[in-house]
Amino acid sequence: MSHKFVVAVAALAGAVVIPLAAASPVAAAPPGGNFCSINVDTERMVCVATAAELPSAQAQAARSGGVTPAATYIIAKLYDNAGFNASAGVLEVTAGAACTTSKTNVDASLSNLGVWSDRISSFQGYANCYVQLWGNPGFAGASLGYYSGTSNVGSAMNDRASSARFS
Repeated sequence: MSHKFVVAVAALAGAVVIPLAAASPVAAAPPGGNFCSINVDTERMVCVATAAELPSAQAQAARSGGVTPAATYIIAKLYDNAGFNASAGVLEVTAGAACTTSKTNVDASLSNLGVWSDRISSFQGYANCYVQLWGNPGFAGASLGYYSGTSNVGSAMNDRASSARFS
């Protein structure tokens, strides 16, 4: 995959599919909007202007990528603000399966949060998933977790996460 910033506009008006290699060293609003979804299986991220647009954008991104999973699970929500406040944006992390009940294995991972790097202030795990955040891409640097959620990642990790694992 090219490391150039490439944006493919999805057929859904306003939705933008963003490859993870598009990560910028400076956090900025994702093209298309601050309400994003990424599928860990395909690593396709789609962003839209409002939370209400996410379900349609997720379905469109799956179809345009040739993926029609039997089921899609939201395994985590990563929030731009503390307190699970989605007003500034949220990244929904989806997968084709729920996590196992064990925290000793990695069920899913994102080695690069792309345009969502350096933005996370709180998170919630879903579908049996616990979340671990890392300060650098590739699961390097300082880490926080595994937690089922936290309303505030604390000053040491606030707006510093660049990769994540889900167990």
